[in-house]
Amino acid sequence: MSEYYFILAVIFTLLSLLTFRFQNTHDMATNQEMQAQRFETKFIVPESLGIHLRAFIASYLEQDAYSAKSPISSYEIHSIYFDTPMMHTVETTENGDRNRFKLRIRYYDESPDTPVFFEMKRRFNDIIHKARCTVPRAALEQALSGDSSSIKEKERASYHSFMNLMFHFGATPRAHVAYLREAWMSREDNSVRVTLDRAVRVEPKFDLHTTTQMKNPVTVFENKIVLELKFTDRFPEWFREMTRFFNLVQSGAPKYSGGVKMYGKQHFKGQLMPIITTPLISGWQPEPTSVWSPQFNPAHALRFQTA
Repeated sequence: MSEYYFILAVIFTLLSLLTFRFQNTHDMATNQEMQAQRFETKFIVPESLGIHLRAFIASYLEQDAYSAKSPISSYEIHSIYFDTPMMHTVETTENGDRNRFKLRIRYYDESPDTPVFFEMKRRFNDIIHKARCTVPRAALEQALSGDSSSIKEKERASYHSFMNLMFHFGATPRAHVAYLREAWMSREDNSVRVTLDRAVRVEPKFDLHTTTQMKNPVTVFENKIVLELKFTDRFPEWFREMTRFFNLVQSGAPKYSGGVKMYGKQHFKGQLMPIITTPLISGWQPEPTSVWSPQFNPAHALRFQTA
């Protein structure tokens, strides 16, 4: 059976090269598809299984535009994670809190012409909520100081939500997290998504320089793959078939907190970045109605069927 899937993987790779897409697409930094509310199931698998998983997944999904454009079917993702001086969000992950959040600035390259993103990821029980806003790179520090003039009107709620949490918890830059992502999505919509993340690296970072270079990171999962199955409705039956066929065992795969633990939590604590410890814009007021405020009411969250 393994030979069968190896042959399938080889055929798929050849077809991918023959149909390699050069068509124009919007820049990755302004057109990343995202499931705002979803379920996630994670697995850590050996790299030797990657080619067989790819062949299986290709029967149901297609590569997203950015994986399809890449000769290695993957693209770099970089994030600056924010946390408190005592690493509150790491602690909540380690404690297994069912209602927790993460704050990060995400970017994909070093170009001054591409934007960055303020992202918030919040878990309540098994439901994952994500939101983000686009920020021109040149306006990064001003936006973090409370100046929303560069933020699109339709993204202001997400911006205020990020700011509310940042100021409420006194969160500042703590870590640079980077990895290679191979992403697959349903052909009709974005209701089902599968990602394979490789070469997950983490190191301390206390500034806002959106560089892709890293000085001395740890590799969190060695040469293993973080496989994430993401869906917005019922758990697809073929997900179940795949986990049975490959004997996958669900596990936690925390990139940020896992990297902090491996590197040594003491290396991330204590330092502050003065520019964003307090709002610089006079009269800044939190938005208490934001779903991302510390007073977030999980009763407002959508409920989905998992059976």
